[in-house]
Amino acid sequence: MDWPPPFKVCYHCGSASIRRIRETAFECGDCSGHLFINPVSAVAGILLDPADRMLLIQRAKEPAKGKLSLPGGFLDPGETAEEGLAREVREETGLEVGGFQYVGGFPNHYEYDGTVYHTLDLFFEGRVESFAGASALDEVDAVMEVPVTEIDIELLAFPSVKQALRIFCANYENHGN
Repeated sequence: MDWPPPFKVCYHCGSASIRRIRETAFECGDCSGHLFINPVSAVAGILLDPADRMLLIQRAKEPAKGKLSLPGGFLDPGETAEEGLAREVREETGLEVGGFQYVGGFPNHYEYDGTVYHTLDLFFEGRVESFAGASALDEVDAVMEVPVTEIDIELLAFPSVKQALRIFCANYENHGN
């Protein structure tokens, strides 16, 4: 993969003399400091109610403004993936959810304000008694409940979300849920 580094200057000394030494590693020509491109961790929840309806959100901001996705977001320092997902679901929908089961992780990229962030998106399944208390909150224009069997994966934002839901829906159909 050939992408520009997500930095313009060395964060050790401030020099703009940066050269690539490996695909994801760079070195400062002035101070010899090393700089790395590592993925940022993000989480998303495949939330189901007892009727096997899934909660989807409509994104209020770029990237992918107006597209459908799963509730979730970036992890904060010191959080586990499950803690971060519970916080993101609460911030975006008002729901309190826990007891997540890991579904899978997929690389993605997230372009924001002219910078491309390479992410590792971790997906978890969670069950709720009801979506009755869900509402569109932080960075969300709308929340909707969709039966798992009626989800149009091509309408969803982000390749990683599509990949996770393809796998989830295939497993759902194969296990007769």
